[in-house]
Amino acid sequence: MRGLPVPARAPCAPLAVPRRGGAARRALSAAADMLWPPLCLDCRAELSEPRALCPACRAETVFLASPLCDRCGAPAPDVAGTEDAPLCDECLSVDLAFSRARAALLYEGVGRRLVLRLKHADRADIARPAGAWMARVGAPLLAQADLVAPVPLHP
Repeated sequence: MRGLPVPARAPCAPLAVPRRGGAARRALSAAADMLWPPLCLDCRAELSEPRALCPACRAETVFLASPLCDRCGAPAPDVAGTEDAPLCDECLSVDLAFSRARAALLYEGVGRRLVLRLKHADRADIARPAGAWMARVGAPLLAQADLVAPVPLHP
């Protein structure tokens, strides 16, 4: 997807994922937050909310939003006023092994660093917010999906 213009930022991309669990888990989490304050997922600046991005990193992060290529989910800034755009040039010229896909973040800057840290730096703290971001952007596809597969399929 080189050479694509940067898409508009999603207006409702979440900054944090709400906590879930029982009273004991919340108490333990609050105690841990006093000892080890929550840190930004990217730059590690102190935050008031866990599993979030600081305002500076959030401003640099490109959450993908409509219009997107209907097949691969690539940004399609030339098509305005539609939920999903027609197929991008790459999807029209290449036979892909999947019918539809979506990504939550543009794979550059903060988005790239988060993905690489999750995959290669044992940063499991990124998994919950990344899952929430992916569920938000993929919700329309998940309702119609027969299979959800992680990519790549190797360690």
